[in-house]
Amino acid sequence: MRRNREELFEILVREHRLALLAFVRACVYDRGAAEDLVQETFLAAWEHLDEYDEDSPFARWLRGIARNKILAYYRAAATTAPP
Repeated sequence: MRRNREELFEILVREHRLALLAFVRACVYDRGAAEDLVQETFLAAWEHLDEYDEDSPFARWLRGIARNKILAYYRAAATTAPP
């Protein structure tokens, strides 16, 4: 049986979600914010799935996306922090 793109991505999400959450939680202490960043990471991965190089590990690619999301989170927090 051949799986479609959505099914394959759903499998990848299930396989990598906890490890990605642990990675994000190591950088972002607010649990809710970390959960949101993981969701944003998977959404961005889905939107840019055609750019993924299948010769490199999927987990590494996800962590790269998450790292960018984490940096944006802290940049936004720094601009909205009271003086």
